[in-house]
Amino acid sequence: PALHQLGERSQLSASPAGGTNGAPMPSGVRFTSIAARGDLVVPAPRSEVPAAVSATVSLAGPTAHNDLPGSSEATREIGLAVAGLPPGCRSRPDRLADAVVGRGVGAAQDAAGASLLAAALVL
Repeated sequence: PALHQLGERSQLSASPAGGTNGAPMPSGVRFTSIAARGDLVVPAPRSEVPAAVSATVSLAGPTAHNDLPGSSEATREIGLAVAGLPPGCRSRPDRLADAVVGRGVGAAQDAAGASLLAAALVL
């Protein structure tokens, strides 16, 4: 059940409040999404939530998803968010890399999913 709930099209994921009724985020709640640039499990663009602040840190590689929660970069972004401050400044090359890598990982996941679906339909 947890895997189904985490799917990008599940009712749970569709609700910014994390509930299944689709209710909007309660007013006054500050929400910051923190992603890893090279996360192969959840590409950075897929971690974005409407009306939330998004921060991307420079972690990459096969362990980026697991390394994110305990990383010093994520800890810094959490501290900024708790203090009501915007995400840390990122250089132009970092912002470009964040966009290119995140979209590339997402596109690769979509292509792999489409290939698996096509293979399953052939069987």
